[in-house]
Amino acid sequence: MALLGSDGPGVPRKPLGEQRKLARACCFCGESAFTKLLDAQSADAADEQFELVECQNCHIVRTEPSLGDDTLEQYYGSSYYGSTERKFSLLVEVLTRWANYYRAKSLLATARAGHSCSRSRPLRVLDIGCGRGSLLKALHRLGCECYGVERENFRMADGSKDIRLYCQQLETIHLGSSFFDVAIMWHSLEHMSNPSATLGEVARILTPGGLLVVAVPNFDSSQRRLFGAHWFHLDVARHTHHFGVQPLLNSLRAKGFRILSTTTFCFEQNPYAFVQSCLNALTPRTMADALYSSLKVQQNAVLRPSLLGWLGLAFLISPLALAEYLVSGILGVGATIGIRAERL
Repeated sequence: MALLGSDGPGVPRKPLGEQRKLARACCFCGESAFTKLLDAQSADAADEQFELVECQNCHIVRTEPSLGDDTLEQYYGSSYYGSTERKFSLLVEVLTRWANYYRAKSLLATARAGHSCSRSRPLRVLDIGCGRGSLLKALHRLGCECYGVERENFRMADGSKDIRLYCQQLETIHLGSSFFDVAIMWHSLEHMSNPSATLGEVARILTPGGLLVVAVPNFDSSQRRLFGAHWFHLDVARHTHHFGVQPLLNSLRAKGFRILSTTTFCFEQNPYAFVQSCLNALTPRTMADALYSSLKVQQNAVLRPSLLGWLGLAFLISPLALAEYLVSGILGVGATIGIRAERL
């Protein structure tokens, strides 16, 4: 099975198909001319195919066909979220909660250093795409007033009573203007059917000087260029849009944000993505993301011979994954983009 994608590291994207006009214009710039870059299968069904097309103006990539929110709901069942208490096996859950606590302390330090809000009240934090609320729980323990947004019919654990949860699209909640001090979109912006509208709403509800924390997969990463359609972070159809560093920075500035920092280092995400992408390239498409599935509490035994077998293969690949993590991060082409920005 071919390992290389449609273009190699460090070179411009190479179109797979001709330019064409699409009925649905780009939500960021209104352009209707797109270029096909890549064919990709659904993360859930090997026989469900999608295309990745690039806007000719702003260069943000979109999954086609474009699915509305009602259709996208079918891709977010219990196998995606896990139970309200756990999604992964115990060790992975412990590591994930530790990572969320560290992230919470880091972003609060950034928010408090640059924010001019009154110290007489807790920081108001909104996590858009909060999942089971692990990050919000850590922020609550650190003294924040916490709010979360998730998809319709999602239910958080009963122990999360201190977090106010909205189960609907952010744009339909009608939150107060300049209400929140911090907004977080940790690997959720790429899931939005209209991420441009979501960023516009975030800018409205953040206080002036408020902090926005965004993390998304880096479509211009060395991993994506190497693995192509096998790349773990494509995750179509759930990922409706795909961002490179510069197109995302341009979009944030256009919405009224000043960029504080940008990185493509993420030890929590990048080495694992390399391992899973490599396994995807070396196994049949019907076994895509099998290691990831085997680490979940609700395991799909059809997709995996055994967890120990997958872990053994992952161990063999891990030195290459760590080397790629370091080199790509230094070069600014790591597998994920992390941005901290301030609302002007």
